[in-house]
Amino acid sequence: MMKYADRHGFPIITFIDTPGAFADLKSEELSQGEAIAQNLRTMFSLKVPIISVVTGEGGSGGALAIGYANKLFMLENSAFYVTSPEACAAILWKSAQAAPKTAEKLRITAQEHYRFKIADGVILNFLIEAGSSTLNLTGGGAISQGYNNPFPTNGSGSVSQPSNVVIIEHLDPSAGGSYGSAAYGSHSGY
Repeated sequence: MMKYADRHGFPIITFIDTPGAFADLKSEELSQGEAIAQNLRTMFSLKVPIISVVTGEGGSGGALAIGYANKLFMLENSAFYVTSPEACAAILWKSAQAAPKTAEKLRITAQEHYRFKIADGVILNFLIEAGSSTLNLTGGGAISQGYNNPFPTNGSGSVSQPSNVVIIEHLDPSAGGSYGSAAYGSHSGY
């Protein structure tokens, strides 16, 4: 499917919500590692922009398999990591009970990933809770042209050159006003 999108010039959007690849003998016998590697190899070769959104848990090879992207966004309460805090605590301190302390040390939150320039932006929860009817990618709505829309259009609805700054606003149509910034981030482009 990704090769088809590349062939026809369609950008690819992936949504990541997985605790990771299952690390057992049967999964490895079924070539789970090879499947992840092949997917990454394919994504590395694509010429179209890839946008990934971590919507919940983005863990290990499962998240990596679809997380290679030109832009990575994370929901406010999502996490992205190589190994879960429980697994890391069990390895380092021989007890999964140390998971809260480990999670803090691993810096797996959306805010930490944005601060370290791993994530290009954080999407605040109230934008999602408001429902998809608030999202307008052509300007004048949830993502506004006046605020350096990351998906600017050339007037015909086609995506043109992306901007460097992403600011998403959530508008209250009944009040005609804004609740404020619903996402923040920046990136140097594709």
